[in-house]
Parts: sequence; C-alpha cells; structure tokens
Amino acid sequence: MTRIAALSAGLALAASLFAAAPADATTITFTAASNAFNLPIGLVHTEAGYSFSVTSGTEWGFVGIGNPGQALHAGSTTAIGIGDILTISRADGGDFTFDAFDYRSRSNLPSDGVMFQGLLDGSLLDTTGAVSSVTTAYVAGAGSTMTAVIDELRIVGVSQGQATLILDNLVFSEVAAPAPAAAALLPVALTGLALARRRRG
Repeated sequence: MTRIAALSAGLALAASLFAAAPADATTITFTAASNAFNLPIGLVHTEAGYSFSVTSGTEWGFVGIGNPGQALHAGSTTAIGIGDILTISRADGGDFTFDAFDYRSRSNLPSDGVMFQGLLDGSLLDTTGAVSSVTTAYVAGAGSTMTAVIDELRIVGVSQGQATLILDNLVFSEVAAPAPAAAALLPVALTGLALARRRRG
C-alpha cells in the first residue's frame, strides 16, 4: 500500500468515526404538563430531556385533548399572533432532528397556522410549510419534512384562524456528539496527507 493510499484509508476511518452516532427517538406526549395551562414567557416546561419556552406571544400552552392525554396548543382564548414563537431545545444543549408530529383543530373550523423552523448555532437551516387544520380528527404521524440536524426548533405563528391548533406526539431524535477519538484522529490524518503531498511535489 502506498503512503498516499494508507493516509487516505486513515482519513476515511477518521471520518467514519467522526460521524454522528445512531439517533434515539423520543416522543413528547405532554403528559407532564398541566391541563388548561398557558405557558408564559420566562417559564420553561421540560419533558423527556427537551425544554419548551415561549420567546414571544401569550397563546401557547397545554390542553387535555391530546392523542391521547395532554397536548400543546397554539392559540387559546384569542388567535395566535403572527410571528409568535415557542422554542424547543434539548435540555443538555445537544443536537437533534425533528421527525414527526400529530395535529388537529380544536373544532371543525379553520385553525390558527404555524410553521416549524430548525436552527443550528443561531443560523436558520430548515423550515416546513404552514400547518393548520379544519377538523377535530388528528392527522397522526405527520412527517416534519425537516432533515437538518438542529439544536433549536421554533414553532412560529403564521396565520390566524377561527380555532386553536392542537399539536401532540412531537418526535425528536437525539444526535450524539462524535467520539473523542475521532476528533483526535482527523487532524492527524489531514496533517499526514499534507506532508505526503509536499514530499511528492
């Protein structure tokens, strides 16, 4: 095996070790939330390792018409404000993906609408289309269409309807940090490759 081939193999090994570990899926059912409770700015609800906090708006909270049990509502006594934001992150600050959710209208009228935004280190990486409903029947297991690895998910009010939008069973997958050994191997492999190229030149 040539020096270049050996270094390339080492680089490939380091890259594979550096890749994120398989994700563990978590479904947030809001069973730990209080029924008929609006979540005010400054108060954090934590469940199954994820934290929910209101960045703006007064119409975020929990209601006892989940699928089953409790659920998150957007819009309560009045319509949600356009641009109102509820933020979700891992309690330990780690990365995750947003995979699926259930949703419905609180009545058979058009609900308020939201969109989901995924951020990493404060930069917007991914968004979904608007989500709203006109029926009390749950749409279960709706794919989020969001593929990016993120450290913050925002639920943003985008439209005002005639009923509350209900969200439940949010599915997140934890993305593990790369192994420490991989972090050490990658710069070594890169340095070796650079030296080999210099000698060859």
